[in-house]
Amino acid sequence: MKHQSGSVLLLTLVMLTGVTMMAMVALQRSSVQIRMVGNSQIKEATFQTALNELDAKYRRLGQEVQGSKMLIDALRSVQLDQDGSPQINPNTGSVVFLPAALTPEQHPVRAYLTVSSQIQYTGNGAQFNHSFADDSSQTLFQQYRFSLLANAEAQHVIASQQTLGVSYLAAKGQ
Repeated sequence: MKHQSGSVLLLTLVMLTGVTMMAMVALQRSSVQIRMVGNSQIKEATFQTALNELDAKYRRLGQEVQGSKMLIDALRSVQLDQDGSPQINPNTGSVVFLPAALTPEQHPVRAYLTVSSQIQYTGNGAQFNHSFADDSSQTLFQQYRFSLLANAEAQHVIASQQTLGVSYLAAKGQ
């Protein structure tokens, strides 16, 4: 029998170790990419959920009784000055709300996703006169401004906030 040195065995083990290392690196990169795709999907779902909530709130405003109640509740939740405009905190520059105001609606959408929404009165807009016919009396109209806010949050990490400005035109004093 000839004496063999085992160089082929050694070379095979080195090559096998190299291939194993390359496979492990590929698996790690693959798992990172899967997590990135999963996070992107959660982020998109969060964004779409906030938009859907905003759309649902806006549609509810179009319903006569329910929409009017939402606007009236929001209007009453703000501390107003004597001229009817929202009172502004001079220190923070934000609108002053009454203590019991603005309890946002919050409900879970999926196991990992919650959404909340609210409506806020943001102030009065322009006033203008309008007559409906040549012989009718003129009426003073007031534009009331509101903000619809929707916030969706996934796993306390990813959040999406959407805001929609809405104005409501009514005869002054109504």
